[in-house]
Amino acid sequence: MPIAIVAANSALVRRQASYAPINLRARRAAPPRRPRAVAPTRALLTSSPDLPGKPTWEAPEMTKDIVITVPLPQDTTRRDIDVKMFKDHITVNVAGVSEPAIGGTLPWNVDLDGSYWEKEDDVLLVYLEKEEAYDPWEFVFESDLPEPGDTTVTDKVYFDMEINGKEAGRVVMGLYGNHVPKTVENFRALCTGEKGEGKSGKPLHFKDSCFHRIIPGFMCQGGDFTAANGTGGESIYGEKFEDEAFGIDHDKPFLLSMANSGPNTNGSQFFITTKATPHLDGKHVVFGEVLEGSDVVLAMEEKGSPEGYPKAQVTIVGCGQL
Repeated sequence: MPIAIVAANSALVRRQASYAPINLRARRAAPPRRPRAVAPTRALLTSSPDLPGKPTWEAPEMTKDIVITVPLPQDTTRRDIDVKMFKDHITVNVAGVSEPAIGGTLPWNVDLDGSYWEKEDDVLLVYLEKEEAYDPWEFVFESDLPEPGDTTVTDKVYFDMEINGKEAGRVVMGLYGNHVPKTVENFRALCTGEKGEGKSGKPLHFKDSCFHRIIPGFMCQGGDFTAANGTGGESIYGEKFEDEAFGIDHDKPFLLSMANSGPNTNGSQFFITTKATPHLDGKHVVFGEVLEGSDVVLAMEEKGSPEGYPKAQVTIVGCGQL
């Protein structure tokens, strides 16, 4: 059941609902949490092509440790190795290897008092201690990052919006069908209503559904056409479907992204960002963007609250494909 978002850059809090970035355990939304810094996603570590193998890393469960393993040329001694550690970056130089052997920005800060290195046989082991145990070290090397996604618009769809029964305008959205064709087909067909009724007995159609969760400075979430509260919705495939591809970052407002309740739990719920939300990268699938009607989205956003409960009825009264 997709995720609900609590506050901009907030931690995710799961519940039985399809909410954009938060997780709720109970029916009631958790109170907003203070935003915290988000790790950079592009300026990470790189390695020298002169190394005899590719460096690897691991983060053992239930520890604050990150272990980076760097293969070394034969006969390398400790005196051949120079490691410089800083809170937010690291440089390793090895004699006979083009500089640096590894180097660059770390995804999160480390505690230098608990960080060290040692040579073991023909590898260098770099032990880094997380400054904060909950920091999500998902990527360490630039080579870990997913390939950039294709943002070519292949399909255009629209929502005609009303706020408290008054016409608010049209939102035109472009969908990235080359990047995530299955996700785009689901959203496109839910805009047209062409698939008829779903397993719930209700039309597989966004028409007359509402945006049930709106958080100013974060996102507007909708797509629950069965329950209208974040606990329902249904994909055209009947079951939840997989996270088709990442690689497009939540790096600007007015992006379309799938709400979920964890990995591979996509249905019909989605959200439109109203600011950059990089803490959602790699967790929610971006599949399109607003092409026209950003002013309408901002008018919708004004009807939200920090807890996510809309202060007005924000309804999709018409939708389809252009």
